[in-house]
Amino acid sequence: MALTLKSPEQTRYDAISLGEVMMRIDPGAVPTARARTARIWHGGGETNVTEGLSYCFGLRTTVVTALVDDGIGRNIENQMREAGIDTSHIIWFDNSGSGAFATDAKGTLHNGINFTWAGKGVLPSVTEYYRAHTPVREVGPGDVDWDQLFGEANGTRWFSTGGIYT
Repeated sequence: MALTLKSPEQTRYDAISLGEVMMRIDPGAVPTARARTARIWHGGGETNVTEGLSYCFGLRTTVVTALVDDGIGRNIENQMREAGIDTSHIIWFDNSGSGAFATDAKGTLHNGINFTWAGKGVLPSVTEYYRAHTPVREVGPGDVDWDQLFGEANGTRWFSTGGIYT
């Protein structure tokens, strides 16, 4: 059975991914417990694939996710935009306490964060996740306009999702 994809001319996107995007804090050459400085990245299994398709191959991609509208969320968005990912399908939660996607100013919802030390020599990498109470867990039926994403006017050639949404 052969896999048949739509032609690029028939779609708005070459790939759409659905998943949680987190801020990755990389302590560099030392374990997280000993770190005093770090680099900031973004990441998530589905988003990493989408970014690779966009950045390396120039494909038209977008990510469906949810982020809190704060400095961390906007940093994640800016990094994805720099890689060429269309970020117009991010569901933004604000902390004003009003609106359909609102949280309170105390940060009841927060963007996912992980600390990843790459390891060294025979020492394995270590990742510590902080992803409880993230906005992707609040997305429900009707929050994503699937008809707009997959309908005749738009469409995609490939759709990718993973653990959080399956």
